[in-house]
Amino acid sequence: ALSDGSGGGIWSTNSSTIALDTTGLVTGLTTGTASVTYTLPSGCARSITININPTPLMISGTLAMCVGSTTSLSDTGTGTWNSSNTGIAGVGNTTGIVTGNAVGTSTITYTAGPGCIATTTVTVNPNITTIQGATSICLGATTTLTDTASNSVWSSSNSSIASIDVSGNVMGVAVGSSTITYMSSITGCFRTYPMTVKPNPSAINGIGTVCVGGTTVLNDTTASTVSYTSSNTAVATANNAGVVTGIIPGTTTITYLASTGCSTSTVVNVIPAIGNSSILAYGNVTSECTSNSIISLSDTYGAGTWTSSNGSVATVGTNGTVTGTGGGTATISYSPSGASGCLATVVVTINSASAISGVTSFCANSTATLIDATSGGTWSSSNPSVATIGTGGVVTGVAAGTTVISYLSPLGCTVTSTLTLNPAPGAILGNQQICNGSTTTLSDLTGGGTWSSSNSANLPIGSLSGIVTGSTNGVFTITYTAGGCKTTMGVTVNTQPASILGSLAICAGATTTLSNTTSGGTWTASGSAVTIGSSTGVVTAGSSAGTSTIVYTSASGCSVSALFTVNTAPAPITGATTNVCAGNTIALTDAVAGGTWSSSNGNASVDGSGNVTAGTDLSGTAVITYTMPGGCYTTTTVTITNNPSAILGNTSVCQGLTTSLSDAATGGVWSSTG
Repeated sequence: ALSDGSGGGIWSTNSSTIALDTTGLVTGLTTGTASVTYTLPSGCARSITININPTPLMISGTLAMCVGSTTSLSDTGTGTWNSSNTGIAGVGNTTGIVTGNAVGTSTITYTAGPGCIATTTVTVNPNITTIQGATSICLGATTTLTDTASNSVWSSSNSSIASIDVSGNVMGVAVGSSTITYMSSITGCFRTYPMTVKPNPSAINGIGTVCVGGTTVLNDTTASTVSYTSSNTAVATANNAGVVTGIIPGTTTITYLASTGCSTSTVVNVIPAIGNSSILAYGNVTSECTSNSIISLSDTYGAGTWTSSNGSVATVGTNGTVTGTGGGTATISYSPSGASGCLATVVVTINSASAISGVTSFCANSTATLIDATSGGTWSSSNPSVATIGTGGVVTGVAAGTTVISYLSPLGCTVTSTLTLNPAPGAILGNQQICNGSTTTLSDLTGGGTWSSSNSANLPIGSLSGIVTGSTNGVFTITYTAGGCKTTMGVTVNTQPASILGSLAICAGATTTLSNTTSGGTWTASGSAVTIGSSTGVVTAGSSAGTSTIVYTSASGCSVSALFTVNTAPAPITGATTNVCAGNTIALTDAVAGGTWSSSNGNASVDGSGNVTAGTDLSGTAVITYTMPGGCYTTTTVTITNNPSAILGNTSVCQGLTTSLSDAATGGVWSSTG
């Protein structure tokens, strides 16, 4: 309905989306917009635009719900929601989500625009009351859940773990978890409840029979023990550690309660106690020796278990036979089969000789001492051809082999030890003195052994080869070990002489003296090229060229050598050498060929053939040398004489007459050729 304060006007519209009467009542025909005008008689007008909105559809969604739950309503368009009673049901202004707040009904309105509404009624039903009962049960057990709501049914989310019947009785089917639901068959409202099925403890382990006054220990592999309890504490008690103590003969049920609250049980039988007198002993129980089967025991209860308190003193077999294993006492106990805490005991005393201590093997032809802590006994050897033993335990090796050494204690107990005699190696063969820097090989007729040195740094020896190398002067011990037996030999490393001093080459027929700073030694020479004084070192060369090895041996037997060479010596030079006139030539020769000629004076030259040529008008001497390839040489002196001056006097004379000739050079000798 539209109106205007100015009366007398006329309403009009230009749109077919609405219908307009003369009073200003607008009726929407189709969605869209329309312009409405109000015109006064004066022609003045005013207009308004009208929006025609679509009418909402019927509201859709679930119209029944439970207190505390929600439901979602919907309609077309983008309108708004409201509730007539938010105390019973509230609704989201834009979402249409209705929340049940209390039991009752409320009108939910959806407004799409002015006058464009849709309504519906929502019913809020009462919820299921809280489920009462246990939230967990043990496997195989049952528990009952309750709820005050009527006309409802029970269900399980996983009946293979926990099943529930119509009365709310839950049974643990398998270990795990399931959700129990109680739902109203009228309103559909429901309540859920968690249910856990816990595992039962494992079976109780332990002996189920115990004697009066005895104990048996029960145990359960399930962790987190709470307690063990006895159904009849007059018969037997049980503590939280599972120790059951027999009180009087009878039976009782022992229950194990785990921390999960689940339990398991077993029956324990309490039987009358047995006394020590039930053991029947045969044999001497106080004076037997180790390793003897000394006692046969039995018990009137029949089948049972025998034990020893000290197996190092005595052991006991399943048939009650006791065997001594060492000196001392042991308590032998008997327990009937299938019973705990039922014991009969007897104490046995075992005498013994102490174990023999000392070597178990040594070398033939040597001695060793064996000891036994039990004094006053007697020693013996099973094979005196291998080893004998005296009263003090001193063993003397006779030959390689084995023997059993026995010691008999004063109480008559015997203890033995097997002794092995290894063959002793023979004496070490080889040089006992070597020179520093040299080697020698040692040997032993007993093969298969190894070598060692008392000082492997200064006198090393090959462990298998026996090759000794002297590196430092001194006296050292070489050991040869075979089969665990040893033999030794002292080896002295002596100083090596110093190098030979002197000329190691001379001419045939000559002599020279050699020396050495290491005094006290002797000289020798090999071959026929030279001879040498054994104490002087004077070398005399033979007449022929050649070589010889000179050896200098010190007092300790160490030696040093050198190669000595004898070179060829020339023969004496032959030829006229007294006077050579200046400018003249003379011929010199040597019987030994192969040498070279040389002159000490340039006034007289000599060629390769020994021809000496004197200078002109000069006088003096020159030493002519003939040298062999080995350096041996011989010399001769040549005198150079000036030529005479011209002969003065008549060069002719009458027969029968004389004339006198003269020369400025004096001291000459006149001669005539005709």
